[in-house]
Amino acid sequence: MGPDECAECNDDHPGADPRAGLPAADHQRADAWSDQGLRAMTDVIEIGVPIDEIEARRARLERVRRFERPDRVPVVPAINYRFLVPVVGVRFKDYYADPETMLRTQILGQKWLLEHVRTDQCDIAGAWVGAWTDFQNTTEAGSLGCEVVFPDDDIPWVQGGWVRDERDLRRLERIDVVHSGLNARQV
Repeated sequence: MGPDECAECNDDHPGADPRAGLPAADHQRADAWSDQGLRAMTDVIEIGVPIDEIEARRARLERVRRFERPDRVPVVPAINYRFLVPVVGVRFKDYYADPETMLRTQILGQKWLLEHVRTDQCDIAGAWVGAWTDFQNTTEAGSLGCEVVFPDDDIPWVQGGWVRDERDLRRLERIDVVHSGLNARQV
């Protein structure tokens, strides 16, 4: 499948992986599942959007940043990885267990958005797009001593708080939130 065909790609397109919504050639890991997760994540991820289209999107955003009038209002979605992880065919269990799997899944998620959702997104990393340590909304609670549960098939969630009285509040002052809990796992 060539880059100029990406806008027409859908689940019934020949050569597409209907489970992941990505062309089979770009998603070779679909058959690489094992009980331990992905076997290898070494293949190159190619974005099937022509470079002139990416540059047109970037130019539109730059015009807005300079307070100039664009040809139309640019749209850049901020879609949570809760929705993108299943789209690219990765299990939440694997996504949260391994930093490389997390990063490559984020890139595959941005690839899917670039190729399947018509917007002005032109990057695969940066604010609101990808390439960060993602523990959803549990990072702070996990670093403050709350138990974070990582289900096999969903995003993490906080088991419950532990601050019950004045003594517990005093314990908060001694917690090193930078080097403990989920903050300690930040890449």
